[in-house]
Amino acid sequence: MKTFLYPLLLLLPLLFTSLPAEATHLRGGYIHYTLDAENPRKAYYTLKLYTKESSPADDPSVMIQMGDGVPLTVKRANFKTIKPDVLLSTYTWEYTFAAAGTFTATWIGENRNGGILNLAPPTDQLSMGIATETNYHPLDLNRNSVQIKTEPHFTAYRGNPLRFNLLAYDPDGDSLGYELIAPLHTDAQKLLYSSPGFTIPEGFTINRFGEVHWENPDKVGEYAFAVAITQYRKGRKVGRTIFDMQFLVLDDKLEFPEIKIENREELTFLKDSRLLVKPGEKVSLRLHFPYQADKTWLSELQGLGLKDVSFRSISSLVSEFSFTAPETLSRRQPYGINFNFAFRNPGTPYLPQIYVATLPVSLLIWQPEEVKLGMLATGNLKYTPEGHISSIPGQDIKVMLFAYNGLGNTVDLNIDSNLKAGAGRFSFVTRDSADSVVGELVFNPSQAQVSSKPYTITISSTSMQLRTSNSSSSTTQELVLQVLVSEPLPLSSEHDLASGKKLPYPNPATERFMVEAPELPDLYLQLQDVTGKKVAGYTLQPGHNLLSRPTALSPGLYFYTLSSRAQPIRSGKLVMQ
Repeated sequence: MKTFLYPLLLLLPLLFTSLPAEATHLRGGYIHYTLDAENPRKAYYTLKLYTKESSPADDPSVMIQMGDGVPLTVKRANFKTIKPDVLLSTYTWEYTFAAAGTFTATWIGENRNGGILNLAPPTDQLSMGIATETNYHPLDLNRNSVQIKTEPHFTAYRGNPLRFNLLAYDPDGDSLGYELIAPLHTDAQKLLYSSPGFTIPEGFTINRFGEVHWENPDKVGEYAFAVAITQYRKGRKVGRTIFDMQFLVLDDKLEFPEIKIENREELTFLKDSRLLVKPGEKVSLRLHFPYQADKTWLSELQGLGLKDVSFRSISSLVSEFSFTAPETLSRRQPYGINFNFAFRNPGTPYLPQIYVATLPVSLLIWQPEEVKLGMLATGNLKYTPEGHISSIPGQDIKVMLFAYNGLGNTVDLNIDSNLKAGAGRFSFVTRDSADSVVGELVFNPSQAQVSSKPYTITISSTSMQLRTSNSSSSTTQELVLQVLVSEPLPLSSEHDLASGKKLPYPNPATERFMVEAPELPDLYLQLQDVTGKKVAGYTLQPGHNLLSRPTALSPGLYFYTLSSRAQPIRSGKLVMQ
């Protein structure tokens, strides 16, 4: 066991130190914490460190920098072998900060293994850095950092796809985001940076649900990766954890079996591959494996209250995983499940080597929202008193529409209208937007389309309803808009009106007032207060119109607009006493 005390290091604005072991044995790790229930400035930390068990190097203690300038020496609490030649060491400690703030707890180890293929050589001169942010803000506490349920898969096999879910979760229920980043190391000035020369092998990805996919590891050797896992609360970042992991690609002559869900057509898989389960729904997955193997499952869901859970063999090659999802587990963040299959090479069953294939499933427990069809806010539209959209020849009218189904299933948006034929312009363009389709309708009626009768525009949307284990259907919704095409009306002068008296009169008015309206169709008088808010509206007839003051209308200054077919012809002021 060899340790050396390094000078104090600077992590961006944060400090850290370490007691590195002088050997190439590090395979990954991360730090997580939980705040004390009584004192939010006190936290309980755990460092999980994965190392090469056969290495002579050891880490009986580590140096942790807490982010406030204070280094701590922490002794190892326990260790255990979790995979062949993989040792998990656990270090635990508690710490109380002097004041509220955001701090980053870090650990730096020396050195990485030599010959790492996706980092710049010499890789045995590179350190390994892991860190987690700790937020202590009394009014907005992040009580738990990210925790990771799975033990990382450190071994892949050339030519065989590697798939598993990190099974990261937040006990507070915050949403998580995943970003594949370069592993961290310190430079000559002891600053923490991305490791030089980092490249991502072709086909290696992590999706937004924490699933790691490496479709075709094609070169034997060791690779290093890091994942930044960010916690979000109502769209705002509240924490961040760096998880470091290394993989060894071996050249075993083996073709991994393909694991299939036999009854996939009976289940509800969204187009982003999430498995949707409604609260209270009984669900069964039949998993087919080409030959006999030991089968287990691992998930954050274990111990959270799934009902009627079973994972049993129903034949020599098929196992059934079934459960009922309670309402209490409903959330928009999916749960990760790893179905693990441990098997021996069927070509050489006498060899002791155990291989593990994993099928990751992202499970969403959620009651789907109702399908919605409607108009987005469109400030340029004008309406007649009857509620028709008002338009005039030669003028573009734009209407924004949407069809929303909540969970990303197939949804379309279509238009049909008797205004289209003969219009100067009539276009409808759609685009996908998250779980919706948004459409932009632009039309420009021609002079020949002026009419006293409204035209109709019918918007329809057919959405594939979310399939349950016993039903499948689609639903079509319609929304009908009416458009009145009329001649433009200029503002009238005083002699165009039926009377030379003030309009309205008396002005100031008390309980009632008179409006003498011109001989024009579809007359409407609207009153607004000084803020522009509509406070009253009257449908008028040509000639004398005796109008009553609304009982809730307080004394003051108001503005009126007289319109015909939604086109303003006169405006002015009206004082109420």
